[in-house]
Amino acid sequence: MHLRKLTTEWAFRVGEWWNHGERVWPHESSQMMDELGLSYWQITKFASIAARVPPENRLSRDKDEMLTLEHYRAVANLPPESQPEALGIAIDEGMSASGLKLWLAERDNATSIVAPETCICPNCGKEHRKA
Repeated sequence: MHLRKLTTEWAFRVGEWWNHGERVWPHESSQMMDELGLSYWQITKFASIAARVPPENRLSRDKDEMLTLEHYRAVANLPPESQPEALGIAIDEGMSASGLKLWLAERDNATSIVAPETCICPNCGKEHRKA
């Protein structure tokens, strides 16, 4: 559990570091990525979650070791003021990240999780997710 908490904290730090680096040294960001040995997708995932979940919403209770980065990813689309409540319920109920995603979908009156919309790319003709 302690290692999981440290891993989650590390991912947030990498994400914050990346976000700061993109603002201050935008042309050197790829060099930062090479130094860590992480893929672009890993770093941008960390950065996206760090940008959308403010530090005050990253719970620091004794029981929060069970929260993973995926728990924070599940609440990242919520308004910041709603995130602590959802994370607190996940802790109290012992929800996995997948369980939290399902609970949020049900709470928002969704009957099922719908696949993202897709479109056919006019350039390559392949199907892609809509942004």
